[in-house]
Amino acid sequence: MKIPINLSDGNHILNIFCEDSFEKRSNILSYSIQFRHNKPELSLLQTQKIFRNIVDKFIFKYQILDNDDNEVVKIFMKFDNNAPFSSDLITVKNAAVSYFKCDFPSSIEIGNHTFYAYATDSFGLNSSTQYFNFSYIYNIPSIEIIHLRKFLLVENSESKVMLNGTISKYGILPELTLEWILDRTKKNDFIKTFRLENSEISNYSQMIVIPTSLDFGYHSISVYGCYKGDYCNNSNEVDFAWFPACLKSIKNNKFILGYSRLHVISLLVRK
Repeated sequence: MKIPINLSDGNHILNIFCEDSFEKRSNILSYSIQFRHNKPELSLLQTQKIFRNIVDKFIFKYQILDNDDNEVVKIFMKFDNNAPFSSDLITVKNAAVSYFKCDFPSSIEIGNHTFYAYATDSFGLNSSTQYFNFSYIYNIPSIEIIHLRKFLLVENSESKVMLNGTISKYGILPELTLEWILDRTKKNDFIKTFRLENSEISNYSQMIVIPTSLDFGYHSISVYGCYKGDYCNNSNEVDFAWFPACLKSIKNNKFILGYSRLHVISLLVRK
């Protein structure tokens, strides 16, 4: 995996974040990252935040360390341009970049986990950072479906919401697919269908696809909606204010909906 980083002269702060698709059951304990510049006149705090003249492409390396009980997963990532190693520090031209690590807690349950790592740069216009991700799936010797259930069909006078899907208690199964068929007779331009499946993210008006990797457990699904165009902004947000009323009659599963500036809907499916 390669991360192209094109930095012109100036001060840059590169932030790297890690996430896990199993949000509630396996929150990330910590992540740390350190960038240091070989300038003796700068303080330690300054050296961790500033780099100059880095115009190389770094190779992204990761390693997954697992103990015998499969309880702890530690992921170490290093930037490397084939420069010689110095302890845990990698020397790149006039700068030094140390490794950072993401520690995942022991509460990771058996199932499909997708760990995402992505980088942003504070120097926006004169540099570019590319999103990257990697996946780690527990090796289950046999697939055993113990519990299977379906979602409910909910209707009211304003809209129709249909949720189809199955959840398994154990085992790696094909990713859960949720279909929401929305019908509002007075709004012809309203988005008709949402599909959530294991695919690339698409922000087009007629279909929104979000990657999911769900086993039986506690999950969070976020949906971003647009009336038209490729990107969501304040001028073309979809109004989901009516949506919670449609979900009140769901009893077997607990659905919690949250909103942000882009009207993000999060559905938490709890065992």
